Amino acid sequence: MTPATFKYHSSPQDGEIRLLRVEPGSENEPVRCSLSIGKLQRGGYEALSYCWGTKPANRHILCDNQQFPVTENLLMALTRFRNTEQPRTLWIDAICINQTDLDEKSQQVAFMPSIYRKCTRVLVWLGEGD
Repeated sequence: MTPATFKYHSSPQDGEIRLLRVEPGSENEPVRCSLSIGKLQRGGYEALSYCWGTKPANRHILCDNQQFPVTENLLMALTRFRNTEQPRTLWIDAICINQTDLDEKSQQVAFMPSIYRKCTRVLVWLGEGD
């Protein structure tokens, strides 16, 4: 049975952001994760900065047991950055912001300087090396 396509259930309110909890796994296993909403505060998550690229989001991860479309480059970043033994909490704009909700997108993009300033670390992914 194929999992349903992902749908956001609620929107962050003023001063809140979504965070992605990436479950542990190896490079051979599918990426599994879940989203939660919480207050924007210092620490407790890492932010991922990566090249979106121009290719369509034709790959999938499992987010809250639903298929979430991602680009090949984001899938590679998640596969490389997830831990093998414990969950990792990340903020990734393409997932943590509902890109189809223009009001939410506008509000959350305004928070981005604070999101990056308050994270414990910024991870940068440019893609696989040659």
